[in-house]
Amino acid sequence: MLPVKIAGLGWYLPSRRVTNAQLEEQFGISAAWIERVTGVCERRYVTTETTLSMAAVAAQEALANAHLHPKDLDAIICASSAPQQAIPCTAAFLQRAISAPDGASACFDLNATCLSFLFALQTAAHLIAAGVYSTVLLCSSEPASLAINPAERESVALFGDAAAAAILTRSSTDEENRVWHASFETHSSGAELTQILGGGTLHAPNDSATTAEMNLFSMDGPAVFKQG
Repeated sequence: MLPVKIAGLGWYLPSRRVTNAQLEEQFGISAAWIERVTGVCERRYVTTETTLSMAAVAAQEALANAHLHPKDLDAIICASSAPQQAIPCTAAFLQRAISAPDGASACFDLNATCLSFLFALQTAAHLIAAGVYSTVLLCSSEPASLAINPAERESVALFGDAAAAAILTRSSTDEENRVWHASFETHSSGAELTQILGGGTLHAPNDSATTAEMNLFSMDGPAVFKQG
């Protein structure tokens, strides 16, 4: 149990709505099948938004709801599988985007794909409990639609775009708010079941063998379901 609480939340949803009926018309995927299998009726897609622009809106709302100012932050963690660019970390850009004082907050990214926010929450909670930081901004921003492979109907059906942010601070002794428990397991036997082959050194951008499709998300849906 860690004496850490969520002091404020924020979020951002793109305005573009994409319904199951639209996906059926565009990709030939049954709208009824999508809702039955995934429970999803619609999702949002970015138009001009980026990972950073969505993160900034969510972060500013979280700060406002926590009644805090960017200068109060001593750490910013971006937890996402879709960074603004390869380097530097998205958190560094976010510090500037929300007008946090230069050098006042430590910034780093954490990528654990779909579990990024939860891993970041656990990491930040332990750092706050240890007294390393006092006020931490966590932000997950995912424009997933930019990397969807239209040939994979499970991916098309499931994923949309959004951003969410949370402000973490230490709980006072008389508060019940706590991080009560967290436990994670990694089953690396299924590492290739969901992946983007490109973006790293395995398939380098300047390698003639690297194809555009390697930069798209790939998922073996039935195998993921079985593994889970």
